[in-house]
Amino acid sequence: MKKICLLVCLVSFGGTLCKAQTYTPLELCKRILSRDTLPYIKKYCAGDFEGHPNGSDFAPHLKVSFTVLKQTDKTAVINVTLSDSTGNSLDTYFHLAKDSIWKVNAFRALAMTGMLQQMYDELKKMTPAQIDKIIAEPLRKGKDHRIFKSRDEYQYLLNNTELTLASDDKIVAHFQKNKEAFEQLKADLLTSPSVGKRNFIQALGAKNALSDKLKALYLHNAELDGEQTTNTVILNIGGIVDNYVGYMYIKDSKDVPEMSGDHFIMIRSIGDGWYLYKTT
Repeated sequence: MKKICLLVCLVSFGGTLCKAQTYTPLELCKRILSRDTLPYIKKYCAGDFEGHPNGSDFAPHLKVSFTVLKQTDKTAVINVTLSDSTGNSLDTYFHLAKDSIWKVNAFRALAMTGMLQQMYDELKKMTPAQIDKIIAEPLRKGKDHRIFKSRDEYQYLLNNTELTLASDDKIVAHFQKNKEAFEQLKADLLTSPSVGKRNFIQALGAKNALSDKLKALYLHNAELDGEQTTNTVILNIGGIVDNYVGYMYIKDSKDVPEMSGDHFIMIRSIGDGWYLYKTT
């Protein structure tokens, strides 16, 4: 009888171990990225997340920090920042949903940054002579293939690419440092008749006061109203294809888009109706 009772207890205990432990979204992300492998990790996976990355995928010297961007009863987005000893950082985002327990359904970061990093590295190591040589290049088959046409454009491209690749905290710091200029740009965009007709303006390719202000803030373009709401100003820093990073101003917080693994992979409030965003 004692043997039977012991066997029943062992089976029950084993069944309990196999059940998924209940974690909050933040606890789950920390547990997944801990150095100790999370048992039964597949129980916490959904969507296109299959258990990687996890703590075993990262070098031991990396510092990992967590920020809750948003959490409701059913969904959550956690910003995970990976930093090395040189101060370089990569911001990533866990998207979670809850049924009976919280599960990760997507892991995202700004995509296709490899080409931008290569471009930044090439621009940064250029000598003044190399810069001037590109500026002086003649047309080829009647077409202008120069990536910049002046030293000012070169410096703008360098600054813009650096900001595109920067950590979220550095992008926010750039905004805070230049907040007065951002507020003035917003006001100009919302009241400019020329912008109202086109809803879109680029930093390069145009010579006017608005494009000059975009360049001064290292922005690529500006868009009014976008796809989501009215009273919205979208200031795109940069990116490739659909993978963009930038700032947006939204007058009413109820109009802020929902985050997802399919479009706005992150939205972070930076105060007074302004937000940092990334898309995919």
